[in-house]
Parts: sequence; structure tokens; C-alpha cells
Amino acid sequence: MRSTAPRTLALVALATAVLTGALVACAPGGAPRAPPSGVPSPTATATHGRWPPDAEGIVQPRPFEVRYGDRALLLHPFTFCADQGCADGFDEHPPAVGDATELFVHVPLDGDVELTVTEVEGDAVRTVEGAVEASAAELGDGWWRVRLSGPAGEHLISLFAGGDGAGDMIAEVLWTGGG
Repeated sequence: MRSTAPRTLALVALATAVLTGALVACAPGGAPRAPPSGVPSPTATATHGRWPPDAEGIVQPRPFEVRYGDRALLLHPFTFCADQGCADGFDEHPPAVGDATELFVHVPLDGDVELTVTEVEGDAVRTVEGAVEASAAELGDGWWRVRLSGPAGEHLISLFAGGDGAGDMIAEVLWTGGG
């Protein structure tokens, strides 16, 4: 007598794949879209700033995705306003992205969204003195190309995204470059 276990297992796997695809397609925003051409594909991904699931009773929004070179950083906002409420925070240890020539940032908000990127250099990192707006060009599908505007050195980069009733969110990274 021949076992039907391999056939049953294959049918279960196929049904699971079809159901998963249907659920993703019906999820808000649908299936994730591929980034525009020119946005690098990461070989390594890190996460920064995720809250514990029970923190303050407010659900933290989806993270920014910051790509640089062959790396990606899922950067959760520390300050935000969304449907479920608002939270104000501060990141005492923003992650460093090194000396990348440019960053590619995905903003996970729906609708007509703007990204404002400010940079503060060196010793003024935790003050607004000396802040300049970095160059941020919209690429489509929520992606932006960011380039430093200030002189060479270490910069604290603040990413502020919001608009069109979608809420807003803020996160930061340390970036060495410019000039």
C-alpha cells in the first residue's frame, strides 16, 4: 500500500500559499510594491526603535525603511500621530548609517505624503542651531532619495513624514558624509 502523505502535504502547502496570497492582496494597501529602479536591494536588514507590544496602549506605526548601500534599516518612529492616538518620544541612541553617499527612504503612510529631512552637524547634534534641510527627492510609491546638504562630518538626520490626513511620524539616524 502506497502512502498518501506526500500528496496530502503538497495539497496543504498549495492551499496555504493561495490563502496567504489572498490575505495579503486584501490587506490595507495590498501587497507591497517593488521599489522604483535605482533603489538598492539590501543583503542585510536591521531594526531600530520597536516598542514592546503593550507599551502605552498605542500601536506604533509601521517603520520607515532606510536603504543605503547593500543594507536596510527598519526605523520605527519615536514620535507620531495616527488613528489610534499620538506619542511623543526621543531617541537617545539613534542608529548610525555610516558614510553612505545617499539614503533611500520609504515612508509607510498612505495618501499624499511629504518627507522633510533636516540635518544638524557635529557638536550641535542635539540643538536646532545650525539645522539645514537635506535634499529629498520623491521617487514614487512612497520612496525618497536623500542627500546631505551640509559640510562633511557627522550629521543627525531627522526624518519627518506626514500629510493628507495620514498622520505623521519622526525618526532619526546618524549619518557621516557631506561636503
